[in-house]
Amino acid sequence: MPGGKDTPREENKLVPPMDIEDLAAKMPHIKQMQEYIEKYSSFVKHDPQPRSVTGEYVLITGVTGGIGSHVAAQVAMRDDVKKVYCLVRANSPQHARQRVLDELEARRVGAVYDNFSPKALDKLHAYPSEMGKPGLGLSPSVLEELKTNLTSVIHGAWIINFMLPLSAYVDNIASCQHLINLCLATRSPKPAAFNFLSSLGAVAFMPMIAPADPKTGRISIPEELPPTLAATDPNQGYGQSKLVCEHICHRASVQNPSLTTRSFRIGQVVGDDVTGIWNPRENIPRMLQTSQLVGALPDQEIGVRFLPVDKCAGAIVDLSLPNLNDASTPIPGGVFNLTNPHVLRWTEDLIPMLRAHGMRFETVAHHEWLERLRALPQDTKRYPPLKLLPVWGMWEVQRAGSAPGVGGAPGGGTAKRNIISPDVHWEVDRTSTWSPVFRTVTLPDQRLVSAQLRWLESEGWERDGRGQGRGGAAAGSKSLAAAKI
Repeated sequence: MPGGKDTPREENKLVPPMDIEDLAAKMPHIKQMQEYIEKYSSFVKHDPQPRSVTGEYVLITGVTGGIGSHVAAQVAMRDDVKKVYCLVRANSPQHARQRVLDELEARRVGAVYDNFSPKALDKLHAYPSEMGKPGLGLSPSVLEELKTNLTSVIHGAWIINFMLPLSAYVDNIASCQHLINLCLATRSPKPAAFNFLSSLGAVAFMPMIAPADPKTGRISIPEELPPTLAATDPNQGYGQSKLVCEHICHRASVQNPSLTTRSFRIGQVVGDDVTGIWNPRENIPRMLQTSQLVGALPDQEIGVRFLPVDKCAGAIVDLSLPNLNDASTPIPGGVFNLTNPHVLRWTEDLIPMLRAHGMRFETVAHHEWLERLRALPQDTKRYPPLKLLPVWGMWEVQRAGSAPGVGGAPGGGTAKRNIISPDVHWEVDRTSTWSPVFRTVTLPDQRLVSAQLRWLESEGWERDGRGQGRGGAAAGSKSLAAAKI
């Protein structure tokens, strides 16, 4: 079975973990992370009181993204959910509503979910918001309604730019504090639950500092806060900001024991296996597109853990809202790893699937693939994948061990101890225990891979070349607009 190899690669046995204290001393960003954790871990106290309404009222951010749109659709389909508040960057309520409609239309949720009905759509209410502000940029009347009704928050809105420093994420970090304070301000016996969409990138350095199992050589990443802030990539503000907010969530629940906070570390999410709609600007789609540009893909020892977006959203909903079959058993807080536990090795497993789909290309050494890309006219409008060439080049430097790794860490070993290594084990026991949907996640098969490729080949790459958003957004939402949410 693809990806079913039990023995670790020999090189992983030979790379010792990095010394945490030595590593931290070389990472000046850690002080800044700690300062943000302290600054944004001040919370109001919850005042327990009887609730005047019944049912689930859920606030969701990030609805205009792939995961968020599927989360919103699945939440709205639940019978126990009365209303879904969608906070959106927009200049008016009408603009906010249209952005939500556009994304649902673009993601073709009606094709993915047979039971996404007008009744479900009617539950979605969009509001323009500035989440970096204490009042979230909402009107007093909407804030009062939220304090009366709210039962859960699912927070996914975030800047996704791996080149930005931590300081660029101040508003994102502040939004966690403001939304947690909203949860604590609810008029209910216990606060609304706060569910934060984190990332595997929050602990990108964990494989480099974690000791390997002495018998198997396997490196495991648990579902818990890491032992040090040095567990995140020192050169990536995105991952740093996610780890900062994981700590803010933890502190909030410690200060307010009745508050449940959860952090979901999300891995490689792909399109669903019905439409295959996948953001063509992500790393792997753009890497695959290079097969069309230079007739080749690299031979590389990485693992891909494709998690379909509908499965990812389903797991988030399972973990964020009360269990429909057993609402009396509360879902615990803490950290959950949301990544496919079944890994495909790039060269041994995924490459044959690409060829079985009909793609034609050579498999060449990573450095030769880079040379072919560098030989192209460096026109990123004509050749969008070239936007990631600096990132792929840095990977090659680290892989060769000819220069220091990120953050001043030694070169060479970093490529063998990273979050895309096929031999790094992500623990998912907590996620599997509490999410029925996650328990249905299987090894990515030819059907899933081909669904992604059909979308990319027919629409995704073309939209990316025309500069149309993330490659998913349609030019209008006539069928959904008629429903008038």
